[in-house]
Amino acid sequence: MIASHAGLRGLAASAVAIGHFTEIFAPGWFLPHTHIAVDFFFLLSGFILTHVYAADFAGGLSLRNCGCFLLRRLARIYPLHLATLVAILAILRFHLTPEEAGQLGPQLVLAHAWGLSERYVLNAPSWSISVEFGAYLAFPLLVLLLGRRGGWLVLAGLSLAGVALLWPLGAGSLDLHVTGSRHVWLRGLVAFPLGMLLAALAARHRAGAAAGWWQGGALAAFVALIALSTPEMCWLVPMAVMVWACAGDRGRIARIMASRPMVWLGEVSYGIYLIQWVVILALYNIVPKLGFLPPAALTLATGVLYFGGVLGLAALSARWYEPTFTRLAHRCRLGRG
Repeated sequence: MIASHAGLRGLAASAVAIGHFTEIFAPGWFLPHTHIAVDFFFLLSGFILTHVYAADFAGGLSLRNCGCFLLRRLARIYPLHLATLVAILAILRFHLTPEEAGQLGPQLVLAHAWGLSERYVLNAPSWSISVEFGAYLAFPLLVLLLGRRGGWLVLAGLSLAGVALLWPLGAGSLDLHVTGSRHVWLRGLVAFPLGMLLAALAARHRAGAAAGWWQGGALAAFVALIALSTPEMCWLVPMAVMVWACAGDRGRIARIMASRPMVWLGEVSYGIYLIQWVVILALYNIVPKLGFLPPAALTLATGVLYFGGVLGLAALSARWYEPTFTRLAHRCRLGRG
C-alpha cells in the first residue's frame, strides 16, 4: 500500500462529504467545487489498480485472471453499495416515485451512470461507483495495452478523447449539474486512463529526493488555478502531479498524508462516500424535530449528527462488514504472467 495515497483518498472523500453537508444543511458555509474530488478518485483508482495488478496481466489475458480481478473489485465495491441502497429504501419506507423505481434496477447492477439517467436519485453519489465499475470492466485490456510497445498512446488518446467530448458540454466544468448526468462517464474516461499512465511513469521514474518540491509545486498550482477561476478540468493536471509525486511516500505532504490519522481516514473513505447520503436522508426526518433550536445551534447539532453518523458507520463498515467480502474474494488468486 502507498500510505500517502490512502491519506489523499481520505481527504478527497471528506471533501465530498463536507461539500454535501454545507450545500444542504449550511448553505451560508457552502464549500464549492468539492465534486472535483470524485475525479481525483478516478485518477487515483487508475494509478493504484495499475500499481497492484499490472504484473498479473503482463503475460496476457486469461479467463481466470480477468474473472478473479473482477470478483475482487466487485467484492470491494458492491456489498456496501447494496447495503446503503437497501438502507435508503428503508428510510423511504419502500415508497418510491416513478423516477426512483425506474432507477432501482440500473443501480442494482451498477449501470445507472452509463448514459441512462437524467439525474441521480436513491443513493445519488453512487453514480461514481457505476463509472468505476465500467472502468474495472475495461481495465484488463487497458493494462495489457499499457505494457505493450506504444500502448501508452492508446490510453493517452482515450483520456484526450474524454477531454474533447466533455469540455464543450460545460466549458471545462466537471460539475454534473453543468455537463449533464448522462455524460458523467466521460469523467472516468478522462481521469482513469490518466491515472494508469501515471502509474507506468512512477514505475520507471519516481520523484525521489525532489518529491517535496513536486508536491509543493502541485499544491501551489492547484490553489492558483482555483484562485484564477480556471476551468475545473485544468485542475486535474496538478492533481495528477500530486499523485505521481507522492508515490514514493517521500516529501512533507506525502508524510502528512501517510500519518496514522490520514491513513485511517483513507481506510474508511469508501464508507464515508457511500454512507453520507444515507445519513443525509435520515437527517431530513430528524432536523425538523430540532426546529426549536436557534439557527446556529441547529446547524451545529446537525453537523455533529452528520459527521458523527458518517464517520461512525464508515468505521464500523470498514472494520466488520467490508473485509468479510474482500477476504473471501482474495481466495481467488491471479497468476502472474
